[in-house]
Amino acid sequence: RSGAADDDEVGARGAGQQVLGGDAAQHTTDRKTIRHPAIGDIVLDCDVLVVPGADLRMVTYTAAAGSADAGKLDLLRVTGGRTPAARR
Repeated sequence: RSGAADDDEVGARGAGQQVLGGDAAQHTTDRKTIRHPAIGDIVLDCDVLVVPGADLRMVTYTAAAGSADAGKLDLLRVTGGRTPAARR
C-alpha cells in the first residue's frame, strides 16, 4: 500500500512539472465597453487566458478599483440590474 501512495505522489508531482514546464498559457488583454440601458457605458478590462492544445479559455472582466466603472458594477451587483430607470 505505501508503494501505491508513493506512486500517486510522484504522479501528481510529474503532472505539476508538466504544467509548469510545458507551453505557457496565452494571455491577451483588451478594453471593452458594455452599454447597460439604465447605468450607461461601463468600461472594463478584458483578460483572456487560452490553454495551449485545449479548447479552453478563461475570460475575466474587471474595472479599475475605485473607478466610476467599479461603482457601476457594484450598483449592478447590489440591485441585480433592476435599477429604477430599468423598471420602466
